[in-house]
Formats: sequence, C-alpha cells, structure tokens
Amino acid sequence: MKPMSKAEAPSDLRNRLAEAVSGTVANGGVRSVLGPRVRVVGRLESVDLVEVRGMIDGDIDSTMLIIGEGGRVDGLISADAVHIAGTVTGRIEAITVSIAKSATVIGAIIHNSLEIEKGATLDGPRPWRPMSFMSELRPT
Repeated sequence: MKPMSKAEAPSDLRNRLAEAVSGTVANGGVRSVLGPRVRVVGRLESVDLVEVRGMIDGDIDSTMLIIGEGGRVDGLISADAVHIAGTVTGRIEAITVSIAKSATVIGAIIHNSLEIEKGATLDGPRPWRPMSFMSELRPT
C-alpha cells in the first residue's frame, strides 16, 4: 500500500479504504493486525495499514486504520483514512472517515470526507475541514 500524498483525493482514499476493509491490500502493501486478545498501552505509529481488533489505550498515528468490530481505541487517532466498526473514545483527525453501523464513537471527528452507516452511535462534533487544513494536520 502506498503512503498518502497531499495530492491524493478523498475519493481515492475512500476507495483504498474500502478495498482494505474488504480484505484487499494492493501493491504489495503490509497489513498489521492486532488481534482480539491484544492490549497495547502507549502510542502506536505505522506507515502501513493497521487493523485493531483488540484494545489500544493511547494515541494512534497511521496512514490507514481499521478499528474492527470488538476493537477499541481510547486516545487520539490521526490517519489519512479510518474505518471504524468498533469503539473509539477520543478525537479523530483524518482526511476520510468511514463509520460502520456497529461503531460507537465518543469524541470529535475532524475530517474532509465522512460516511456514516445508519445505526452507528456518535457523540461529539464532526466538523468538515478543507484539504488545506487537513494537510496541516497530516504533513507528509
């Protein structure tokens, strides 16, 4: 999976994220999976796709992030693209965010592109930001 560039459009990110959620990792990309019995305390950083099925008690900085059903993050998430099917408590800063109906998000979602399935539980503001603002949050 290639790292995101400032020029990559949110629609391209959404497509790459949808492929990752469906299990496809293109172009020789790497997928790191933290299983349901894994608990991480501290900061997690990755330039690859990270899938969380366990618990992260701390901040995450990743190019692409999937919080699977049963996965939980308590902390700040900073990523180019995020898909949430589990639980997040904390601020999310991402260019594109996809929230599944099984998700619970408590905290602000700063985004350029946001998709929310009917049935998701959200508590917090979801302000839209232009790509210029997102570039300041996610410098390359």
